[in-house]
Amino acid sequence: MKDYGADITCGEMAVATNLLQGQASEWALLKRHPCEDIFGIQIAACNEAVCERVGQLIHEETEVDFVDLNMGCPLDFICSRGMGSQLMMRKSKMEKCVSALSRCLKVPVTVK
Repeated sequence: MKDYGADITCGEMAVATNLLQGQASEWALLKRHPCEDIFGIQIAACNEAVCERVGQLIHEETEVDFVDLNMGCPLDFICSRGMGSQLMMRKSKMEKCVSALSRCLKVPVTVK
């Protein structure tokens, strides 16, 4: 995308629980290409404890400029687990997830 003029790039959505389980295919979604000067990652998570653990892991293991918490994915696979657009419908959980990520990370947290 940098070749087409994108200033900011973001990896594909990674499921937080898969990252915590160490799934190589999920970790591959967080890899930054050397040409990506402003790069973020997007995660799907559903509760404060998972956000706290994955936030700490992201802080320790990656070099990213921002982390986006997905609250827009409508896929049944994601929503049936309380993530994506389902998380947006649960204000208390959403607030706890954003707060947990913000506490763990030294980079901005965005939501979409």
